[in-house]
Amino acid sequence: MAKDDGSVEVRLSDFRSDPGPDVYVILSTADKPTKDADITGARYVTLGAIKAAKGAQAYAVRAGADARVFRSVGLWCARYSVLFGAAALAAE
Repeated sequence: MAKDDGSVEVRLSDFRSDPGPDVYVILSTADKPTKDADITGARYVTLGAIKAAKGAQAYAVRAGADARVFRSVGLWCARYSVLFGAAALAAE
């Protein structure tokens, strides 16, 4: 979502995930990632460590990252290089 100041953030609503070690929210160029290779074979940026395992959350997209090229948001376990889950991005 683009904000009035020109910055972009990703909002997770009605969010719930299993807890895990070293889990980060990422944006990926993969359309419908379902397995680890979908992420490692695509371009992705890390938005930050997951804030909580449930509830609404927002993550800033760093300045200079072209948010228009990303197709999905996912949870990535950096320690084990495992995709916890992903969803297509929807514009507000």
